[in-house]
Amino acid sequence: GLQSGADVANAVSGVQVYNFRGGAPTFVVRGIGTQDFEPNTAPAAATYVDEVYLGSNILTGLAVFDTERVEVLKGPQGTLFGRNTTAGAISYTSKRPTSNWQGYAQAGYGDYDTFHFDGAVSGPISDKLTFRLAGQADRQGEGWFRNIWTPASTTLPLSNGVYSTGPYQRHKSTIGDGSDYALRVMLDYKASDDFDVLLKLHGGELHGDTQPVEPYGFTSIPGATAPCNALVTGVSDPAVCGDALGKIYRNSNPYIVNQD
Repeated sequence: GLQSGADVANAVSGVQVYNFRGGAPTFVVRGIGTQDFEPNTAPAAATYVDEVYLGSNILTGLAVFDTERVEVLKGPQGTLFGRNTTAGAISYTSKRPTSNWQGYAQAGYGDYDTFHFDGAVSGPISDKLTFRLAGQADRQGEGWFRNIWTPASTTLPLSNGVYSTGPYQRHKSTIGDGSDYALRVMLDYKASDDFDVLLKLHGGELHGDTQPVEPYGFTSIPGATAPCNALVTGVSDPAVCGDALGKIYRNSNPYIVNQD
């Protein structure tokens, strides 16, 4: 089943999901979208969960689980899904409580200490009140690439082979791990054939580890216009390459922009 917005893009033509270095995802429908990953940005392709509008890219990154159906509406929408829907709308509909007892659970374990679990249980509380409890847990305990500056290091390795000592913050030996937890509780009260109340509580917690970014300069001399030799040869060296602002990045640590 679906576990994220990327699964929707894989199943529907004309829909892409962009996720900049582990950050908030954003939908692009038929080439139209807002590639702005700030959490306060309203995306051009709106996302709805049980007809509730999610107004932030951060919310679209939460887990997708126990879903009845997913509808992708392409192009500008009208009254029903008319808010910020220049590109279209993605609508998730959760499975509702049932009058009979039912449930499921599945789990898996893989490389890099990866664990996945999702499940749900649904049934009656009384003749008129039913419930559904669903949840999902994903965890990757080990990163998928190694940080050569291990927590045991007391020196900072530079790209030119020189080590510089200093009171730098120690970082973990692997990068790329993370966890994603989500839980949903639904209560359905059917007072009569004409009156139905659905109460839903949905929460989640996402801990990601974005890919490290190392700024590489373009010119060999601060203020120069010609590219540095290291960049031309395809091996950009932050220890010798500067940028238009006159900066020379003297370290290869992705967590430190410039070391004096």
